[in-house]
Amino acid sequence: MIFTTDADCVVSPEWLSTMASYFDHDVNAVASWLLIDKAETCFQKVEALDSFSFVLVGAAAIGLNRPVLANGANFAYRRSEFLKNEGFAGHDAYGSGDDDLLLQKFTKRAAKCVFVKDSRAAVYTPANTRKRDFFRQRLRWASKTRVYRLPLQIMEIVVYGLICMLVAGPFLWMGGLLSWLSCLALLSVKFAADYWFVDYGYRIIYKKVNICYFLVAQIVQNLYIPVVGLWGTLGQYEWKGRRYHKGKRR
Repeated sequence: MIFTTDADCVVSPEWLSTMASYFDHDVNAVASWLLIDKAETCFQKVEALDSFSFVLVGAAAIGLNRPVLANGANFAYRRSEFLKNEGFAGHDAYGSGDDDLLLQKFTKRAAKCVFVKDSRAAVYTPANTRKRDFFRQRLRWASKTRVYRLPLQIMEIVVYGLICMLVAGPFLWMGGLLSWLSCLALLSVKFAADYWFVDYGYRIIYKKVNICYFLVAQIVQNLYIPVVGLWGTLGQYEWKGRRYHKGKRR
């Protein structure tokens, strides 16, 4: 079995044994929590919630037996499955994707994946110290979506379009193209659904999510996603001294 994490992450003494215990005879991949450690400032707390939401989406997809997202900072898989799928071949030129693109390779061959909810399997990573790094990290994450399978790309385009509509809602209202009641209803439905979803997952590891930080995280996420979605897939960015264009290293 191959276990992966990042150089700046911290794992518990029971991480390996806990993750390994979920490898039943028919399980080929195991994923678990990646949590922001020591979030002290307001922005770091917002980043922690933003990052947690992505991990939770991945966990939900695995629970629905439709694995699409994983994080290489807390991921494990059978060596035999890795070799059977020719490892990272096909996406090794991209700045991101050694995790969920590999997972999608596995599931294409009907390999079973599970998500470990046990907190002993959690991996902790430091928050970004600069807002610029936060933004670049999201650009890197977005850049790999251009090589997702077509059904996933269609789903992401739909979600992206809905978020863009929410951001444009207040401007449409000011321009008289949308009633304030419709605008408020759209925002309220998204906020309520996201809050229920994140709070449900948050209680597994922590306690009740702080609604104030969650509200700020919602605003930040809705503002950066329209920009990151286009920039990450079509533009260029820099990450840890390396330059990428349309997701590939230059």
